[in-house]
Amino acid sequence: MVLEHSPRAVILDSNMSGLDALASIRQVRTGLQTGRPVIITLAHPGQDWLLQALLRAGADYCLLKPVAPALILARPAGQTPEGGHPTRALKRCLTR
Repeated sequence: MVLEHSPRAVILDSNMSGLDALASIRQVRTGLQTGRPVIITLAHPGQDWLLQALLRAGADYCLLKPVAPALILARPAGQTPEGGHPTRALKRCLTR
């Protein structure tokens, strides 16, 4: 679905039923011909190995569950892939 629609942002749960989050991230990163969506992953606390693996696979942000929807729009540290302000970029991605 992501490869067909080229969204600006993708939110993935690390424990998706029947899907592998790491493989999904890698597929998005290597399979899109244009654009680079912001990938936000959700994971359970205490899984430091998984957080590191998600980031290595290409996730831009990893949030720990439970996550309030407003937290996704909170200011993360660092820059977005397109070089803009993280909060504004995430708001643009999630509200268009």
